Amino acid sequence: MHSTNLKNRGHTATLEPKGTPMAKDKYQANKERWKKENMKLIAFRLTKSTDADLIQWLEEHKPIQAYLKGLIRKDMES
Repeated sequence: MHSTNLKNRGHTATLEPKGTPMAKDKYQANKERWKKENMKLIAFRLTKSTDADLIQWLEEHKPIQAYLKGLIRKDMES
């Protein structure tokens, strides 16, 4: 088989014909499907100029996700 018909997935021993999914591809697909079915991404942007104090505060309270979740849960209880 000519090398132009092969795709390298990062390791020369894993060359396969184009279009043939590897186990890693199936793993990634399953992982993405699980995330889509079981998780929700919520994001917001902060402006460096007007929200600098918030950004600094959050960076001092890492992990930020755990800190924010704790604040929300505390607010929900009150």
